[in-house]
Amino acid sequence: MTGSFAQDRLVDFAERVASANVVFFVGAGFSRDSEGNTGERLVRRLAARVLGLCDALVAELKATGPKADEVQRLRATFKALHAPRIAETKPEFVWELSRNYYPFNDWCVSALADLADMLCDLATSTAATALVAQVEAREAHWLATIGSGPSAAPPTAPGMRRPTPRLARSKPMPPDPIKLKAIDIATLQAIRVRLSDKTILGKILFLEAMGFDCADVMAGDVTKKDRLAVERSFRRRLRRRHHVLARLAREGLSPVLLTTNFDLLIEGAYRLAGFSDWASGASPGTVPSSTTGLSLEPPTRHPFLARITAAPEFFEKRDGGRVASIVKIHGCTDAFRNALRDASNADWRSLLRTIVFTYREVQNWRQDSWSRDLVYTLLRTRAVAFCGYSTADPVLHDTVRNTYEDMAQRASAPSTSGSRCENAPAFFFGPKGFKEFHGLEVLRAASRAIGVGHPELTEHPNYLHFRLPWEPEVANLDESFAWIFHAVLRRRQIQAVEAELGSVVSLLLGHPVPGRLLQKVADDLQTLWEQEQDAARTWGAAAVDRVAFAHTVAWTEHFHPALLRDVALAQRTAILGRPTSGIDALRDGYWYYPANENFGWTAWGAVVELALRRLAAHLAGQPTRWATASLPASGGPPLLSPLTNDDMPAAGVTRGAGHPLPVRLELSIGRFHRPGTRPMAHALTAATVRWESDTRSLPWSSTPIQGPTAATLWELATGTVRTAPSTSHSNWIDSLRNPS
Repeated sequence: MTGSFAQDRLVDFAERVASANVVFFVGAGFSRDSEGNTGERLVRRLAARVLGLCDALVAELKATGPKADEVQRLRATFKALHAPRIAETKPEFVWELSRNYYPFNDWCVSALADLADMLCDLATSTAATALVAQVEAREAHWLATIGSGPSAAPPTAPGMRRPTPRLARSKPMPPDPIKLKAIDIATLQAIRVRLSDKTILGKILFLEAMGFDCADVMAGDVTKKDRLAVERSFRRRLRRRHHVLARLAREGLSPVLLTTNFDLLIEGAYRLAGFSDWASGASPGTVPSSTTGLSLEPPTRHPFLARITAAPEFFEKRDGGRVASIVKIHGCTDAFRNALRDASNADWRSLLRTIVFTYREVQNWRQDSWSRDLVYTLLRTRAVAFCGYSTADPVLHDTVRNTYEDMAQRASAPSTSGSRCENAPAFFFGPKGFKEFHGLEVLRAASRAIGVGHPELTEHPNYLHFRLPWEPEVANLDESFAWIFHAVLRRRQIQAVEAELGSVVSLLLGHPVPGRLLQKVADDLQTLWEQEQDAARTWGAAAVDRVAFAHTVAWTEHFHPALLRDVALAQRTAILGRPTSGIDALRDGYWYYPANENFGWTAWGAVVELALRRLAAHLAGQPTRWATASLPASGGPPLLSPLTNDDMPAAGVTRGAGHPLPVRLELSIGRFHRPGTRPMAHALTAATVRWESDTRSLPWSSTPIQGPTAATLWELATGTVRTAPSTSHSNWIDSLRNPS
């Protein structure tokens, strides 16, 4: 049976990612469902600001000056240029504004500059507080009114036919719950006096309307030292896809990421994964141990995060390749927030040039040589994956196409056999059922760059489809990224087993092991990965398919990262001399210890998984199901399911008929928990059984506190248990069958 999940193309893409040959280019669509900042929402906020200022100024100017007619003309121009013959209350009004937003943005910055200038003049002779309150009231009115009414009625004149409106045009917009930030007239006046440039005032009002200084619109504070505080600041808006990008960066597979986004979601995920802000000048784990002064966090090869918005930052924040860079080629909301904290002394001219929002600024981006040349270089040397970015931006689209076309001209004559479209140095993520014209054109240009003569017009193998969140099929964008990471980590594990398994097993067992057993583990791990892929090819819209997907990726999304994290933290605890609450705080499920940081631990983690799979299959009396132990079968539950809401490496072990709830098996590093803590049963499990080991050893020493020895785990993983586990290891086997 063949399903709708295109796992083969995702695995091919993951292979490119695993070879550190992919640069992610992230656009607004990547985070639209987390922040909710659609084009329609943002232009409505901007229109509400323009109209609110016009209303308040007209009311004031009628009493104090002759400029009321000028404001009225500006308001009339706003309506005539951007939404003629459509009332502001109609959804079509917002849609007309958002479908061609660059010229609209350009006009609004200029209009807001004039309005801000008048506002500052009026405030010198009028009570500023009352004037600001009047502006706020009118902005609130328009924010609740614009686009909230019924769709415009279709024309009724004979012979006129109106096309079926888009969903966004036909449905009224609910009121925006987040009001616009009150205008700070005193700050605007101070900036105007210092810089004598009202255009800067217009851009400031523009960015405030976009929510640049509002955590409810663009959430997060990545400058906080405390990771828990960073997590809280994002208000649950980070998605799996953001965390996958952060983990790939921690693995050293994504040292540079490009984005046109202003928000902070990606760097928020990076911070939670363990990166320290390069700008802080602090080492990772900035809180030292009170006893030794050493950093609490285990050291890693790529400890720093650098956000790049200008040329000086790009050249300064390198640190010998230990930095993961997020290049924000259109600017960053954090820079604007920092400037507002010291508005009177901020370098507004330099800052606002880095924040690209208007058509003129996008055109001028070509002159920003550092980012332009960086994009050129990455397009020529790496595969670029466009995620949530339509490539419809005329300037960037032209840049990408020109680069690939230049590569095609410099390449040899077009080939009809040697080069294939799937080898093109570009990928494009798009919703299933839609064909983004600009994305397809970029992929076709990338194919010609490697010598493909005539790529198809309507199809391309590197167009990676995902399902929309409300569709029942596997996989949506988050699930697609979870599967990509699953494929990457499986590849890492296979490499680790081939390279380091012999050494780590000899260390744990105290003697060398036969090469045939090392090869058996490598073969079994490869078999496991192949069976997971075979199962994935059958997944579609059935509820059981999504369950199977969740249990499969849980190994690499939760279990193995938790196991590696615990081992790394246990070793750090041993170095520090005793457990500390600071280290325990790192076990929040986000902090990520890279699999390639210690291939020995990664290889042993694969052994642990194989051992658990064979053990679960043995307990169920189905020993041949070890490779599919995490997949539902015949309507029954999986034999072994990694638990996804645990900060520890844990799994549910099914005990067979008559036992509806599985046992929660927790793999724990002993002497690591705070005194007095006890294992607690998960809500969906019957009880908890904890296997513990000593912090001074690798995962399971030869004399564990409880649970199987390393030798027993090795025998289980390789299928070489000399006697039945139920008799030779009755204590911990019985604890699974009959948990207390």
